[in-house]
Amino acid sequence: MSERYPIVTDIASSQNTANILKNLLFSQCGVLTGHLTYMYQSWMWGPNDVVLSDYFGKLAENDGEVLNALGNIAVAFSGDPNFMTVSGRNWDSSSLIKQTDREKLLQESVKMEKGALQDFENAILSVENESLKRLLSSIVEDKEKIIADLTNLQEI
Repeated sequence: MSERYPIVTDIASSQNTANILKNLLFSQCGVLTGHLTYMYQSWMWGPNDVVLSDYFGKLAENDGEVLNALGNIAVAFSGDPNFMTVSGRNWDSSSLIKQTDREKLLQESVKMEKGALQDFENAILSVENESLKRLLSSIVEDKEKIIADLTNLQEI
């Protein structure tokens, strides 16, 4: 995961960009869902699987950094500071992965990360701001590494 994400400094008001960012943050495979899922799973697996618990803790921390960065940027691009996607769907906890079976948990996590990866790749194609594209590209690199890590954890 990236040590530090690029900073977006050339922000000009764009409702379209704000909407794209809000979808990345609050969709079913969004950053908030990943952050809270991994935080929850880190706590749940702590006593039984320290490797998995520690890895999910790192993912939660990383997604928290992404959530913070993109949330602030979405507001700067003229987005409303709420938990709603463009389709009008409010984020809710039904998207969280609460799986207690290790294999199914890892499968669902890979599926969620692949969905997020696709969303980020589509966002890169949709936004015009070059520094935002660099930020999103570095998140894509992280998502690719996370998918590989989760896949490797399935084999352990």
